[in-house]
Amino acid sequence: MASIYKRKSKDDKSFVWRAVIRIKGYPTVCKTGDRKQIVEDWAKDTERRIKLGQYNFEAHNKNHTYADLLLVSCLSPRNQMENLLVEKIAIDFWRLRRTIKFETGSISKHISTMLKSHYSYDNKDNARIDEEIQYTMKRFEWNAAYLKCLERSEVTFDQPMWANKGIESDIIEDFYLIARSLSNLTKEERNRLYERSFTFAEFTALLKRHGYSQTKEISDKLVELYSKENQHLKEQVHQLEKQKLSNESADKLNYALGMIPPEENADKILKYERSIQKSIFQNLFLLKKLPGPF
Repeated sequence: MASIYKRKSKDDKSFVWRAVIRIKGYPTVCKTGDRKQIVEDWAKDTERRIKLGQYNFEAHNKNHTYADLLLVSCLSPRNQMENLLVEKIAIDFWRLRRTIKFETGSISKHISTMLKSHYSYDNKDNARIDEEIQYTMKRFEWNAAYLKCLERSEVTFDQPMWANKGIESDIIEDFYLIARSLSNLTKEERNRLYERSFTFAEFTALLKRHGYSQTKEISDKLVELYSKENQHLKEQVHQLEKQKLSNESADKLNYALGMIPPEENADKILKYERSIQKSIFQNLFLLKKLPGPF
């Protein structure tokens, strides 16, 4: 809601009207004018634009001088001396905010640089690691379910595809896994295996020549191969979890280190910040000591 009130101008001889708009969740904005109707119209229009999300706060802040800060109206200067002190306090507060923004920007840039350094050289961020863990676990769970079917001798190998109880398997891929484990393939067979040019019938004949003619023999070999693959997948997930923890530790360390700007800048910033704070306190003290209510 907008607050509109009358106050003395800087020359202490005339009056001006001031509107201050405070809406929860938005910065406070204000305007001073010679006529009440002007500031009332501005307040109504500005309130409407803020609620519709159409008000440009950045442009408003750029168009206002140091003395037009809300602080000036809060301290309510009544004469030229008080105006001088209040404007000095307002300027110091403005400078202090600028210094804090600079510190925040320096810290953000420092953290960003450190994180970029950490995540270079093929290091993965945690979002990508989570995706890989999810994919690997899905593969592990499918393997585990298929292994149970193989161990119960439910899988048949007379067709290119097998499906049962919600599980589907490409038998040609199963044959390919077995063929890759064979050590006595001819050069031509290895070349065709590399090119994946075997048909289902040719794969069946190849495995028969190498001692895999019965369903049990094929199932037992696949149980061995899929068990090894699942062990490898478990180790892979373990390594990904370790890398994720390492990233989290690195993030915490980088954040802690990044909270302190480089030493050569930190000293200058802190000294400047202390001098501004000292100036604010001194002027507030002088303002309070002036005759009349404060």
